[in-house]
Amino acid sequence: MKIVFLCQFSNAEIRSRIKLNKMTLRNRICQLLKHPLWNYNDSDIWVDDFIEEFKKHTNEHEFHIVAHHRGMKCKFESFESDSISYHFYKSGASLFRDYINVKFRLLEKTDYRIYGKRAAKIINSINPDVICLCGAENPQYGSAIFYLKEKPIFLIPQTFLANYY
Repeated sequence: MKIVFLCQFSNAEIRSRIKLNKMTLRNRICQLLKHPLWNYNDSDIWVDDFIEEFKKHTNEHEFHIVAHHRGMKCKFESFESDSISYHFYKSGASLFRDYINVKFRLLEKTDYRIYGKRAAKIINSINPDVICLCGAENPQYGSAIFYLKEKPIFLIPQTFLANYY
């Protein structure tokens, strides 16, 4: 069975495998405005637990992790590790576009359509038997379900997982 796990997460291994912007200009502006510097941190660490379980079943199933990541240099990047395929798509944009999005709430007004379509494009190319959505409350990847037809989608409410860490 081909399974897509749609989520968000970041860890040191992932950040070492995808090309990320250095955020130099953004951090200089943060320094001038006395804001905290912007950097890449581990997030949604419970996803690592799911991946460890998936690794135990790669002989039976084909696993694809689809997630967004801020600061990517390219729109899409994919790689394989321990018989699991990882597919990342860019969220966030240039400093100027991020400012415009925040100032005018463009992403909210368009229901995060750009990110939903990016995730759906990856998922449709994989053509999975089932999609597991971990945390529908995040529109940067949860909105993809509106562009996916005729595939069973299972939902794991991320809010239940967040309280354990």
